[in-house]
Amino acid sequence: MKIQEEIVLIEMINERDDPLKLWIEPWCEELELPQGASWRMTGIGVDTRTCMVTIEFHDEVVVIHGVPEALMRLYADEKLIWECFEPFELPGFN
Repeated sequence: MKIQEEIVLIEMINERDDPLKLWIEPWCEELELPQGASWRMTGIGVDTRTCMVTIEFHDEVVVIHGVPEALMRLYADEKLIWECFEPFELPGFN
């Protein structure tokens, strides 16, 4: 069931001593989150039965594989810092 309201998909805090690089796929976005920053990713138009956001943790970067058919937003300390402009479909994704 597609939900048109904004729902929270992930919430995290950068507890490292350094800024954290964040890659958002499949949009090929790279962001840097300061030490101590809290952030959350939301989705609009997410199918709540099949939505899966995958997170990869590496030494210097966190990679989030979002939901391409939804409007995704990233907030840092309650401030909107990134959003995809429009959802898109990836062949073979669904």
